[in-house]
Amino acid sequence: PNLNILDLSYNDLRMIPADLLQENRRIMIFQMYGIPVDPFPNSLFCDLNTLYSLNLNGVFKTGTFPLNLFGSDPSQDCDPMHTYSYLGILRLSLNDFSVIPNNAFVRVGRIHNELQLAGSRINEIQPDAFQSLTEVQMLCLDDNFISDLPLTVFQPLTALGQVTLTNNSLLTLDAAHFAGLDHFEAFDASHNFITELTGKWSSVRILFIRAEYNNITIIRNETFSSMPERIILLLEHNQIAVIDPDAFVNTWFYKLYLGYNNV
Repeated sequence: PNLNILDLSYNDLRMIPADLLQENRRIMIFQMYGIPVDPFPNSLFCDLNTLYSLNLNGVFKTGTFPLNLFGSDPSQDCDPMHTYSYLGILRLSLNDFSVIPNNAFVRVGRIHNELQLAGSRINEIQPDAFQSLTEVQMLCLDDNFISDLPLTVFQPLTALGQVTLTNNSLLTLDAAHFAGLDHFEAFDASHNFITELTGKWSSVRILFIRAEYNNITIIRNETFSSMPERIILLLEHNQIAVIDPDAFVNTWFYKLYLGYNNV
């Protein structure tokens, strides 16, 4: 009953009893990396109000996001006031989700550190997928198949400081994706197929932009002009042939990398 850390990773488990953790109410860290359990018990984490870090990488391989664990279809056996109330880190990478549906995380809205969804074969994120995640600071979406993002998808993440989208299939990224995020500092969209960073990025509070290894061809007037902070902008290994005269006017750069382009 005093167990704080339980790691079941890389075993041959085929079934997890729903009441496995109910006598261990003080668990803070639970990991079962690489065990594709199906079906996964809906009530496994009920009433574990000290659970801080949950690693379920490589567990869900059915192609469907587990709404009954984290989203809008909770188990009737769980007390919502004492389930996930202390959760700070949720790792759901290396799964098979295809779509992150609306209200996917409404039961874990108190996550205040990081949410990882890398390498989970995601090709669609619905507009309200991150609804209620008002305390998440870091979001990782690397190594998926995302080609398009709804303009308002990050708006509920009011504490977001960093998002990584490297190695996806993005075709464009607009400053409006990050509008209104007062704590936002950095994003990484390297290794995509972005042809242009659109919008006026001075409307975003940002310090670090990574967009290397894309298909960007032009930097238009005022795209990065009058930025509110001194920034790092990495645009190497693109196809930039045109930089309009006022593209960077009144902006202070800490670093500006434009190597391996066609300027």
